[in-house]
Amino acid sequence: ATTAGGIHTAAGFLLFPWIPVVILGLALRFRRDARSRTYLVSLVAGLCCFVAIAFFLSLVGPPGFARPLSHLTGLVQRVELLAFFTWMALIALPAASRSGDGRSMPCPSFTRVAP
Repeated sequence: ATTAGGIHTAAGFLLFPWIPVVILGLALRFRRDARSRTYLVSLVAGLCCFVAIAFFLSLVGPPGFARPLSHLTGLVQRVELLAFFTWMALIALPAASRSGDGRSMPCPSFTRVAP
């Protein structure tokens, strides 16, 4: 194992477990805004990331530890990153649709339609 590999592994173990914590923590904050659906998006993405972490810890494991599905390490990491980056993009859509005067412009996928 190289020094760069050790740093990479350590950084992964510091970063990946916090992704679902951050997303689910923000989901609680987004729940207060009844006008947007960012809560649901955050809840789904956070749970996907949490399931990926649980799957990784139980069946895949870190490099060097033999587990039944150790060959799936990179795939599980990419599944979590896909959920995380998709969440970031979907959360950024309403912010990107704001007009120049600070008023929020409707974003069809996140704005509830009044009955």
